[in-house]
Amino acid sequence: METRLNKVVVSGASGLVGSYVVRALIRQGHEGIVALRRKGSSRRLSATFESKVQWKEGDIEDPVFLDEVLQGAGYFIHAAGVVSFDPAHKEELMRINAGGTAAVVNACLRAGVRKLVHVSSVAALGRPPGVEVLDEQVEWTESPNNTPYALSKHLAELEILRGVAEGLQASMILPGTVLGVGDWTQGSVRLLDVVAKGVPFYPSGMNGFVDVRDVADLCVLMMQHPDNGGRWIACSESVSYRQLLTDIADEMGVRPPRRLAPRWLAYAYIAWDTLCSKISGKPRFLTKDSYRVGQSKFRYSNDKVRTQLDYTFIPLRQTISEAVAAYRM
Repeated sequence: METRLNKVVVSGASGLVGSYVVRALIRQGHEGIVALRRKGSSRRLSATFESKVQWKEGDIEDPVFLDEVLQGAGYFIHAAGVVSFDPAHKEELMRINAGGTAAVVNACLRAGVRKLVHVSSVAALGRPPGVEVLDEQVEWTESPNNTPYALSKHLAELEILRGVAEGLQASMILPGTVLGVGDWTQGSVRLLDVVAKGVPFYPSGMNGFVDVRDVADLCVLMMQHPDNGGRWIACSESVSYRQLLTDIADEMGVRPPRRLAPRWLAYAYIAWDTLCSKISGKPRFLTKDSYRVGQSKFRYSNDKVRTQLDYTFIPLRQTISEAVAAYRM
């Protein structure tokens, strides 16, 4: 019989991060796992544990649904969210990332949940000018370089802090760009499919990257950690996009990108990609916002996680190697 101590609710369990969180919970022997997903969600990433957890389908913004699934729950890992740089998704980003998190916080307060672990993003740190290395102490700065996605994750963090002020215990995991084995047609792992088909150009920026397994393990670790209201950056390494694309290409045995992408070419590709997306219905790969992000140069510090949690991240090259091996299968 499940108890409040071991019942864990995971939102976004059919997505990349959420599915790995469920795997990590199962691997560590947790029972009474309740996995949430929206109706119609793909089951591609959850096939290996479909029968090992209790599934509930509904909307994360629905308070009645949340009250039902949180009955008797001790912990909530909130991994549901939308990642998009498509301007057409701005309303959805705000509704699900910010509004959905507000609903989760309220439901956790009503249910008396012991701990809420929220999957945020380094994007929620904003893009403050003059800061070379971003850490958990960076405060949000209004800037035209902040994308709607970044704003939605920032507003979600404010909801978490509001919940803490009202008596909720919560922690926030801030992943960099998440890589690993997943659905090669969606999200950041789609990058492997793009490189496999040939990428002659590279963007000029750099970013922080992390293995999805690290994100999942940190979420589970923070369930029992006494931290309350803290941010924890999950980032293995900060490297240039040129280096990342070259490392992926080398593992695949394909030609790496040789030339810096000129602005005119990027905008021509954006127009072409937009047209292809409208025809095929597939998500856009490049938008003006994602292009700007690709030109930005930010490093992220993982000192807090490494020193205070005594945690060792999976090396980026290992992540790439194992993901490429899985992609070839």
